[in-house]
Amino acid sequence: VGRHICSGVILTEKHVLTSASCLVNNPIKNYMIVVGQNALDELDEWEEEFSAQSIYTHDFFDETSGSHDLAIVKLKQRRGHYINFEHPQIQPICLPTSAAGQESRDGSCEISGWGSWSAADQKLSLMGQSVNLDPVCTLEHHCVNNPSAANQKDFTFDDGMPLTCKPMSKPMWYLRGLRAKALDPCDQGCPTMRFLDISAYLLWINARLAL
Repeated sequence: VGRHICSGVILTEKHVLTSASCLVNNPIKNYMIVVGQNALDELDEWEEEFSAQSIYTHDFFDETSGSHDLAIVKLKQRRGHYINFEHPQIQPICLPTSAAGQESRDGSCEISGWGSWSAADQKLSLMGQSVNLDPVCTLEHHCVNNPSAANQKDFTFDDGMPLTCKPMSKPMWYLRGLRAKALDPCDQGCPTMRFLDISAYLLWINARLAL
């Protein structure tokens, strides 16, 4: 559509997970998926663009409430290939298991995506921030401390950014949650940020990856 819309996370060489709310207002031909990009206004060495072949939006997605706000984009091949994983910074994320989900509460977690340190800043950069899981949350969500409060700044991110965690007993990072702004009506004023619990959607995700 000619501008940056949302973040996403790579699941396989031809599948990207993002928020369904990012993909509701334009025909599929208008979307371009960019991987390997570190700055929106620069062309990076490993940056590649892919068109969308299919978009799978969750059957019960509700744009108003933010419930079930996730979608999988299946990519078209570009020059005979899909996403190239030769670069260490372009890699798929591991999906969670029940064991990894429990253990990561004693590990470390991060949020990452395109954002800015100030709500007034129009320039988006690739950013990351360590966060703590908040045990007081609903069954459908993971809650983390809002970095805005911790840093006394407006730590803004877009929809589709991932929450990843690394259990102390495991060497790899797992996808724990996906961000949708509709989950937090108070936006930057919320003391915590809510993410959809990806483990609740594993059957749906794996079924779409097989299509």
